[in-house]
Amino acid sequence: MIIGRITGRTTTTHFSFIIEGEVSKYDFVQVFMDREGFILGQVIEIEATSNERKAYVSVLGIITDKGLKPLTRAIPPDGEVLLADKEAISKAIGIGDDKGLFIGTLRGIDVKVYLSLEKIMSKHLAILAKTGSGKSYTAGVIIEELLEHGAPVIIIDPHNEYVSINRPNNNPREVARLELGGLKPRGYEVLVYADPIIVPGAEKLVIPSRLSRNDLRIVLQKLTPTQEAILNEVMSGEEEIDILELRKRIEIIDNPLKNNLLSMIDYLLGLEIFTFQEFNIKKLVKPGRATILAFKGYPSEIQEIIVYKILSMLFEKRKHGEIPPFFLLIEEAHNYCPERGFGDSKARNIIRTIASEGRKFGIGLGVISQRPARVDKTVLSQCNTSIILKITNPNDLRAILSSLEGVYTGMDELIKSLQIGTAIISGALEVPIIVEIRPRKSMHGGSTSIGFYKIYKPNLSLRDYELMSDKGLEEAYMPCVLVEIERNNKDYKFLVSLYDGGIVTNIDKYESKRIPPIHLLNKREISILRKLINKNIDTTSFPGEIEKLRSIGILDNNFRPNKQYIFENPFRYALKREPIYGNIDRKILEKRFSVEDILKDLNNLGKIKSYEECFLLIYS
Repeated sequence: MIIGRITGRTTTTHFSFIIEGEVSKYDFVQVFMDREGFILGQVIEIEATSNERKAYVSVLGIITDKGLKPLTRAIPPDGEVLLADKEAISKAIGIGDDKGLFIGTLRGIDVKVYLSLEKIMSKHLAILAKTGSGKSYTAGVIIEELLEHGAPVIIIDPHNEYVSINRPNNNPREVARLELGGLKPRGYEVLVYADPIIVPGAEKLVIPSRLSRNDLRIVLQKLTPTQEAILNEVMSGEEEIDILELRKRIEIIDNPLKNNLLSMIDYLLGLEIFTFQEFNIKKLVKPGRATILAFKGYPSEIQEIIVYKILSMLFEKRKHGEIPPFFLLIEEAHNYCPERGFGDSKARNIIRTIASEGRKFGIGLGVISQRPARVDKTVLSQCNTSIILKITNPNDLRAILSSLEGVYTGMDELIKSLQIGTAIISGALEVPIIVEIRPRKSMHGGSTSIGFYKIYKPNLSLRDYELMSDKGLEEAYMPCVLVEIERNNKDYKFLVSLYDGGIVTNIDKYESKRIPPIHLLNKREISILRKLINKNIDTTSFPGEIEKLRSIGILDNNFRPNKQYIFENPFRYALKREPIYGNIDRKILEKRFSVEDILKDLNNLGKIKSYEECFLLIYS
């Protein structure tokens, strides 16, 4: 479809055209040249005057069966500009191989985007975004695809965000979107190492008690020359030594400077991170399974030591071919491999080694961070594929743009304006593209108590979701309290919002009303209010009482009962809906009311038997 005609100056990299049809920023367009064939470009800016609209295009290259070729001649002026068709885009950018990792669709076009498994495993990956933009969700999609392709995945998970990947997605909206795309919710095989109190059934996070000289240098850190000499003396040529045996040997040597070293070893032993039984590192790597090191509840120093030792062992085993190739994903990478000047980490050097040398031995690396400027530059520079979601911090933007391939004018503004779940992918494909990440098949989140959050959700049809999407409505979780009240030997439950203080009267369309603050009134004022509700009172007869009712909001400015309050039988709004148990994966509204405020309002309804905080999913 012709959407315009080229105007003004053209080059091998840019041209502009007067818009005659419908086109949007970042749309793909194509132009025909006699010798080259079709040229693919992308709209990078649109401007309008009272007389015309003009689009500015970045030339991506000549479309061939093998991808894009550089353009060596300027595009002729006055040529016709067409919207690029799906086939041309897929052929040019290399996103049509359904044997790859399916991560989503091109924004605004129903073209599925597949990333090469080989490139992801051999070229390393960075997922970068500000908090709440969808980086962990996107990482979950990558993990699902890797597992479905049979790859072993090791996940460093400081906040326990990935332990729910063994359960199918139960978010109604996402399930509906999955089904529209011919996909189904599913869980995946996982092996979780964590604090068993936080994650019931998990194996305890430990490392072998036998350590090498290099291990001791890393975990003890900043050893003096004398302490190094003591270690060399007691190890007497051994490659590794049990930490308890090490302590015994140090204790019996005749050196007054041994005490500081003993204190350091005692400190390590006190961390309770060692196992004195056989440790099978090979157990962590199994094709088609995710092994998760979930660190919620562990101090940062313990995390660093465990990550250092586990990754060192995995690297050595892989170097010698004793375990299969695997993909390593590191969440909050700026904490484990920080750039110099932003702290230190015992795990930094081994992560740098894996970034630099891991691909030779079949170790794919993925780093995830909300602060890319604070990630070690050596590690970040080794990630040839980048998935960038919304980022607004100027330092982080500079760090990203300096490492991206195919950067064009205005990309910084694009990154700042990305919607949640929309990403720029660079490196794995011929040119940077904008992708809407597909829904997760597995459950997203990081809640690890017995309790996933108790969530009440509206019953909506697929058409309802489509209408809300058209209106730009987004999901949010409203903090609530579930209050159980006994009245006349019957129990009633009320869902009350901690955001607006009202009893939820309609979950599906979200409506709420508050209980009038009767506790602020005396008996006479309550009697007058009842008569006012029944419309059998002259408001001029009780000016003082009427004014008080208005001043505390029970009456509106026209001295009528305020519609935000419940004046009818409140028990008609007792809750009948059952909750689901899941993770919070969207924006959470602030609490504007305390539980104590709510209980005070409800106290007049009956005896409060119990209350429990929970969430309500709304669309706004």
